Amino acid sequence: MKPISATCISKYSQPYPNLEHRYYIQFWLVFTEQEANGTLTIETDESNRNAIRSKFELQNSKSHGEFQPWIKDSWQDALLNAWLRYFNAIGYCAATTNDIIYQLKVQTDGTYFYDLCDTSKKGVTGMLPHGVVHNDDGTQTAVIVVPQVHADRFIDSENSTANNATDKTTARQLPATSFDSFDFHIISGFIFATGIAAVALAFTMLHAVSGGIAGLVAGGLGVAAMLTGGIGLFNLGSVPDNKVIDQTPQPVNSPTGYIASSGQI
Repeated sequence: MKPISATCISKYSQPYPNLEHRYYIQFWLVFTEQEANGTLTIETDESNRNAIRSKFELQNSKSHGEFQPWIKDSWQDALLNAWLRYFNAIGYCAATTNDIIYQLKVQTDGTYFYDLCDTSKKGVTGMLPHGVVHNDDGTQTAVIVVPQVHADRFIDSENSTANNATDKTTARQLPATSFDSFDFHIISGFIFATGIAAVALAFTMLHAVSGGIAGLVAGGLGVAAMLTGGIGLFNLGSVPDNKVIDQTPQPVNSPTGYIASSGQI
């Protein structure tokens, strides 16, 4: 007994005394005409990406379902994975709307798989992150970020290069403002200069108490040493003000399971 379609109706958390919050995702399930509809409640971690247990309840049933340990590769697991693909891409509000319906797809290997129905796909397309890239040659490229599984179903452009999309950004000058742009010699230079200044200050105080000229001389030498050591080692450890980014084209496919498809405008 497995649902032929499902819709996410809620995502919420509940506080418990002396316990951490518990997080839940709830689906409305539709079975065949001979069977009753029902709800599936999944308890997850805080990120909603890892299921812990689930509870299945039939509509108008006198008995209440009990939470059971999560089973991998079950229809519940397939439904959660389908929801996560689009929740990650379009966000909470869109992922919990009744307009997004997941349908059970028949698999020849006997596994479970849910994906959006055709009507929901059309609605989700407008919710996905998209924009326009201005190319150096004056042309424009439309870019849309979609879930990587069956990404071609969202691509209508004949010029789309979703399977081989790469970042065509050319090399340009970037200010070297990050901490990685400086060498460790900078730090050692300031430490060295600070040490000399501390010694010079000690001599200055000792000799100044006696009213001797030696205190002024020692203080002057200390300041000179501080400036010389600090500035000299700072220059030794610095890098040019600008650096060139890597010109090698990089794949657009991200480790989060999305692909950026593009087409010439």
